[in-house]
Amino acid sequence: MMAETTSTDSVLKLYASYARYNLGFGYIAFVLFIQALWMVCNSLSNLWLVKWTDFSDGSIDSFSMEFWAYGYIIIGFVYGFLAFIRSLLVAHSSPKMSILIHEAMISNLLFSSLNEFFDRVPLGRIFNRLSKDMSSVDLNVSNYFGNSCVFAFFLGSNIIVISVMAPIYVFWPVILVYLIICHFLRMYYSKPAKDLTSLEGITKSPIVSTFSEILQGVATIRCYKKENMFMQNNCQKIDDNKKPIMVRKAVEVWFTFRLMLCSFLINITTLVYVLFFLGSTFEDASRGALLLVCSLGFDEIMYFLFSNLGAFETELISIQRCESFMDLKPEGGYVQYLSNREELKVKSIERRKNRDGWPDKGRIDFIDLKCRYRENLDLVLRGLNVTFTGGHKIGIVGRTGSGKSTIMLCLLRILEAAEGKIMIDGRDISQLSLDDLRSKITIILQDPCLFAGTIREVRFFIFRTLTPWVNTVINSLIGL
Repeated sequence: MMAETTSTDSVLKLYASYARYNLGFGYIAFVLFIQALWMVCNSLSNLWLVKWTDFSDGSIDSFSMEFWAYGYIIIGFVYGFLAFIRSLLVAHSSPKMSILIHEAMISNLLFSSLNEFFDRVPLGRIFNRLSKDMSSVDLNVSNYFGNSCVFAFFLGSNIIVISVMAPIYVFWPVILVYLIICHFLRMYYSKPAKDLTSLEGITKSPIVSTFSEILQGVATIRCYKKENMFMQNNCQKIDDNKKPIMVRKAVEVWFTFRLMLCSFLINITTLVYVLFFLGSTFEDASRGALLLVCSLGFDEIMYFLFSNLGAFETELISIQRCESFMDLKPEGGYVQYLSNREELKVKSIERRKNRDGWPDKGRIDFIDLKCRYRENLDLVLRGLNVTFTGGHKIGIVGRTGSGKSTIMLCLLRILEAAEGKIMIDGRDISQLSLDDLRSKITIILQDPCLFAGTIREVRFFIFRTLTPWVNTVINSLIGL
């Protein structure tokens, strides 16, 4: 029981996230209201047609015939107009929601902490969020939401028509039993389907990461003749990604087959009622035809309803994954900036126009500096006190892990000081904005490459800018 409650809460959170980013709960309520009017017109058109056919024996005059004909045309026009409005509303909400989610993700990624986020999250996972998950938000989520609403209201329309055209005590018990069985089948099916879809997304990120790493290091891989090893590694990751896809397809077939079996409850009940309890008049014939049309379509409607609803809830997981990138903790120096961005941006521009020449001497003072890479880790620098006078070249020597790179990270405030402070020409850098600080300091990273490619290609890079015929001659001489 606790597991079911947790699963229900998770589904409700997914729906709440979709409504929050999809122009709000009021917009969703308005779409459902238009859909309800559309359902009423659909039911009314069926009942209107049945009532009209009751006069097919010629007992209706020309005026009444025109009344029934024009009434049916008006109902059909309103039905089509409401369907157009519903589709337009759903189509309008999709780009709005995508823009909102994408801007929030990009804004958070741009200001996220390097050591707290980018050093811990694989690059393939970021690419997966910005590509596959955003593609699902752009194309699939609103589409499946609209289809689910259509089939849900089709189901409601058929139930209303059956309730009007047949005694309630005949069909309502069967319909209730059918809906209860379908509900439990869906609950039994939805959890493994969602888990398999999540597993598919999880196993896709290593494929993207491995492929990007292979492209970057293809020269090294060829040099050491490790092509087969990396090819097998990539194929293994693809196989791991295809396994949950195949299992999910099998689960869908299992669910579809059982839905079709359950639909026999309503189909057999309708056939028995039409054959043995309806008369032979025109009215009874039209009622029987409409009952057969509505009841025989239950299995198809339920299948498409649950298929689209399951796909909708599955695609909502993409919003949930994107949402995890929308709540990222920014760097400490950007917290105040993000809370009042426009005003601080203007002040930063004004400060840059009125440059005060800082830093002019280059004196750096570390005063009892303590820092850690993350809040739950031990201190890396423990009370560092040192002064670097301006105009000198300073070299820091130490073994691996002694804190050489950490000092440079503290200068740029990539790592914030836990205690103590750093003074540059008399100014505490913790009181400066990150834009002002990092625009005044230059750091050359220790990565041993200037351009992508082999050492020989980098060494003779200057020749690539010459005229084509000179470039051809030099390439033939050096063997590029």
